[in-house]
Amino acid sequence: MSRSEQQELRTLIEEHFGLTAPDENSSMPSWLLVTGVIVGLIVVLLAAFSLVMLRRAAAATRELRRVNGNLERAVAERTTALRNSNGALRRFATTAAHDLRGPITAISGNAEMLASGIVPEEHQADMLGRVESSAARLVTMIDAMLTDAMRLGVTTDSLDGDSFSSWLSEVIGPELHAVDADLLIDVPSGSLDIDSEVLRRTALNLVENAVKYATNAQGPTIAVTLRRTDDSWQLTVADNGPGIPQPMWSKIFDRGTRLVRDDRGFGLGLAAIRDLVQNTGGAISVGHAELGGALFAVTLPHRELAVADVPSADQLADARPG
Repeated sequence: MSRSEQQELRTLIEEHFGLTAPDENSSMPSWLLVTGVIVGLIVVLLAAFSLVMLRRAAAATRELRRVNGNLERAVAERTTALRNSNGALRRFATTAAHDLRGPITAISGNAEMLASGIVPEEHQADMLGRVESSAARLVTMIDAMLTDAMRLGVTTDSLDGDSFSSWLSEVIGPELHAVDADLLIDVPSGSLDIDSEVLRRTALNLVENAVKYATNAQGPTIAVTLRRTDDSWQLTVADNGPGIPQPMWSKIFDRGTRLVRDDRGFGLGLAAIRDLVQNTGGAISVGHAELGGALFAVTLPHRELAVADVPSADQLADARPG
């Protein structure tokens, strides 16, 4: 290497690396100087590459933690829902069994007395009438339970306002037609971040109750509204029927409570709906409606995590560092 080339190399080292190159009288071989520069460049490149990889690994770790957090919340939500559903099923079975026992006992008792031959002939027709009445009541109760089960057997995790309105109108249509009632539905269009099963069951039960006790000379009217607030959904069901006396507001959701002692209700619906709403973190109350009848107000929480938000196996694999 000529002296001029060595001088240019020393200048390059001083300008770009901040190093003091050896002078022309230095005994350091030029090949050693070049080797040192190359090694320095390699060290810098390795350091830069390592920094980039560390940043990528840190980002992947954060993403994995986020995905795992969503998955854990989803599992916890499903577990809670299953636990609440099992509890509600046990309570419903207990109450239903209690109510069904009444007509079954009446049928059995009267049949035994008739079969024993101790009932005078003039009273036999009356006892047979009791058996028939109890059997008819039993069939009505069972049909109502089966109808609810079929209506609510298929639900989806997501729901939009238009679909909900169409579903409710179709399901309750025959009951509305039977009493010539009008159903007014006012819900937002588009996707609803709300538990679809809870919304369906609650709205259907409250509307059915309003139809059962609908009595108005100008024609029964039932109004269903759904509004979203910053922290919840507000569902209201109002009617122009006789309403509910204020002294009964604190008792109407107790099991077995009936405003009218007839075969139109079994005292199960409102109690079951109260349990369902409370188990999801909501609340339900009753009051006077501007229409003149009863007003049921239900608060339901936003749905925090939809099924679409649960990460797939591929997303989990992509989020792993390395």
